[in-house]
Amino acid sequence: MSAAHRIAGTAVVRANAGKTRCGSALAIVLVVVILIVLIIAAFGALIGKAVVGQEPTTTATTTTTVTAAAADTPPVPVGTEAVSFLYSSDIRDWIAAVTADYNKSPHKTREGKPYVIQAVALGSGEMIDDIVAGRRKPDAVSPGSAAFLKLGNARWRAASGKDLVGSTDDLVVSPVVIAMWRPLAEALGWPGKAVGWSDILALAHDPAGWGGRGDPQWGPFRFGHTNCAVSESGLAALLATINAAAGRTAGLTVAAVNDPKVGDFLDTIEGSVVHYGSATDFLGQRMFANGPGFLSAAVLDENLVIQSYRQSPAPGLPVVAIYPQEGTFWADHPAGLVDAPWVTPAHAAAAQAYLQFLREKPQQERALTLGFRPGSPAVAVGAPVDANHGVDPNPPQTILEVPTVEVMDAALAVWQERKKRADVTLVIDTSGSMSDNNKIGFAREGANVLLAALGDADHFSLYPFSTTGQWAEHDVALADKRAEVVSSIGGLYADGDTALYDAVDLAWQDLHDRDGTGADAGKRIAAVVVLTDGEDTDSRLNLETLLQHIGGDREHSPVRIFTIAYGSDAGQEPLKKIAAATNGRFYLGTTANIHAVFQDIATFF
Repeated sequence: MSAAHRIAGTAVVRANAGKTRCGSALAIVLVVVILIVLIIAAFGALIGKAVVGQEPTTTATTTTTVTAAAADTPPVPVGTEAVSFLYSSDIRDWIAAVTADYNKSPHKTREGKPYVIQAVALGSGEMIDDIVAGRRKPDAVSPGSAAFLKLGNARWRAASGKDLVGSTDDLVVSPVVIAMWRPLAEALGWPGKAVGWSDILALAHDPAGWGGRGDPQWGPFRFGHTNCAVSESGLAALLATINAAAGRTAGLTVAAVNDPKVGDFLDTIEGSVVHYGSATDFLGQRMFANGPGFLSAAVLDENLVIQSYRQSPAPGLPVVAIYPQEGTFWADHPAGLVDAPWVTPAHAAAAQAYLQFLREKPQQERALTLGFRPGSPAVAVGAPVDANHGVDPNPPQTILEVPTVEVMDAALAVWQERKKRADVTLVIDTSGSMSDNNKIGFAREGANVLLAALGDADHFSLYPFSTTGQWAEHDVALADKRAEVVSSIGGLYADGDTALYDAVDLAWQDLHDRDGTGADAGKRIAAVVVLTDGEDTDSRLNLETLLQHIGGDREHSPVRIFTIAYGSDAGQEPLKKIAAATNGRFYLGTTANIHAVFQDIATFF
């Protein structure tokens, strides 16, 4: 998911045969001098920038690059050690900037070896999973919340007998809030009335949506939060909802989580969700860019509300932060050293020096400008954490207790049972070029990753296409036919040309007819996932006609399209436009990262 920055320099020197020996010697000296300057400049640039890995910021037109764990670590200059730091992608802009500054200055381990910080942004759940599975071996970490640190410590303790991370300090903090458009919040009585999960429940339960409040122009209530299993804000939303349903602020128990009334509460809330996802900032950006017709409200970190004032679609529709009256959690970004065999004393000392640097006043003040509350008491909360940016600078009145690992595991199990179900169609290119470098084989593996992430209550369709297309599986319940779908995926082979636009149009229309209209409209997360390694060659439709069809009613159609440009020959621009037309997401895929691409797409369901 991180971009590796590369610096390449090329010097071409041409000499005329008629030059004198003196002139040739002078030319050689000049070339040597130029090469030395280029090497110095390149080394300095590498030190300053190339070791800051980060998830790319994604908007309606930017690219999502998902890479395998072994491939997404930024390069390190020769002769320099890399001290590895994994951190929550929610603070990528801040960490990327201050780490580049840190790496511009020379640093040495206590053994006298030069080092740089190799910082990689990840989702909190992915971070813990990768460490426990041995895919990543960091020296220090900072997940988005103490909840994920608890979960990680428990899993590591079960395997090794000790915690993964010991003592920590918060880098920055941000309350988890319900972000809502100001006119809609005012319709609920904000700011004079305390608003909370009970109001969200009432809106989600009312088939008339905002019409039940006397504001039919805002349509149905559409809600958003990220995937609870992988994202800090998603897990916070789940635990806050359960606390509200159970009437608690502390001491949540497994029995309370499993109470049927809690499950019913979750059923109603989750039924109003548009889709999930791994990245809180992506959800916020989509909301701010598309207005109330896309999302009425979403669970976000407070700093994203502040940042929305730079990109809100209309001055008359600002976003405000609602601090639920039943209580909320901090996104506290605890940071500490990893207690594992691969962390040497020299690297531990270097990582600790870097973490101290992050909590120093200049870096904390820089975080404040991005809307984060400082983690260090040396810096006071101030602008832009203020009412002019839709937030309350005072701490939330009720902070919920982070429950035990057993309770969080029970909560996640209940969410898996009660979350909104998905109806996913995989449209996969099987043209002849997919046989190159076994692209079809890796694509089959990636498709199985997506399938494995879907639940038995989800529905799945498979539409392979080349010169023409046909349904290999159509609207099957995975509880009944999962093995049959696995077999169909395994039978995919490459042959023919590429009728991409016709295939996308047919799959979108099929889902729209089933999930976008009538009594079942919006009851499932409806999505088309498109993978192609080329450009359209054989469709009856052109791109403009396709975009008009799928994007003509995107405010009301629940069908999203996720597109994967698979390999260097895939046409990226058409796929970006197709995804943007339906508020989906575009990915760059390769044979090396296709598993991770499908895994990230699966977090939306």
